[in-house]
Amino acid sequence: MQGVRCLVGIAVLCLAPPVLRAAVPPDPAGWQVLFQENFEHGNPAWTPYVDTPTPWNVEDDGGNAVYSLDDLSFPRFNYVTAPAGPWSDFRYHLRVKLFTGVFGIKFRHQGCQGYYVEFGHGRFTLWHIVDCSGPHPIVSMGGGLSTGTWQDVDVLLTGALIRLYVDGRQLLAYADPAPLMLGGIGLQN
Repeated sequence: MQGVRCLVGIAVLCLAPPVLRAAVPPDPAGWQVLFQENFEHGNPAWTPYVDTPTPWNVEDDGGNAVYSLDDLSFPRFNYVTAPAGPWSDFRYHLRVKLFTGVFGIKFRHQGCQGYYVEFGHGRFTLWHIVDCSGPHPIVSMGGGLSTGTWQDVDVLLTGALIRLYVDGRQLLAYADPAPLMLGGIGLQN
């Protein structure tokens, strides 16, 4: 079984112009913050996918509260979803430190449908889940997250267009011909 160790800093769903690196385009005028989690108040109310104790926990990383996944025994595809949403067009911003294994970011997730980006082993893959039939890879390529360092990850969703950025560098711009237009956010191992 693949071991996973990662920390998630601030998970923010922004519909307002955040301070981001210059390469990430600004949000459209009028967007506002709809959900924000800094994990400073202990375990958040994120909902686990399985009915067993979740391997996600809040811990301290140099004086900052972070949501930690230390998953050496849980099945792959264990995930948590945020207690807010669904939304259509939005920016999903996270600070992530990956140590080992694979880490995923879910978005426009609703029931057993949605998208997720999986990072690990020097690659990233964009997956699409439609009609509860399991994940289908859309694109997979080198790049993604480095291990052992904090990185900014942004997913910008406008209509059918999905854009992915790591530290302000665009990794992906994909227009889905049959897009899922509404859903929430989550984190996945």
